[in-house]
Amino acid sequence: MMGTFNLPDMVAQGPPVKFLEKTMSIAFQVPDMTCGHCVKTITGAVTEAVPGAVVVADLPAHLVTITGTDQADKVEAAIRDAGYEPSRV
Repeated sequence: MMGTFNLPDMVAQGPPVKFLEKTMSIAFQVPDMTCGHCVKTITGAVTEAVPGAVVVADLPAHLVTITGTDQADKVEAAIRDAGYEPSRV
């Protein structure tokens, strides 16, 4: 026999806001990201500025997607400070 569970009890165990923060994504077009070194530099800059952020770079598309934060301004500033010209997608 299978067990049962009460969905409202499960939801009450953790704050839904935290779940939304973890799944939010921010994307930037970075036309001057042209090589693996650029990806490494941008990734390092973003993760230093926003610890816990996850950076995924699509080099051929010049697209950087960040999850785990909603601090778009801080992420954009980190990419700019690293020497690149991001634009929010």
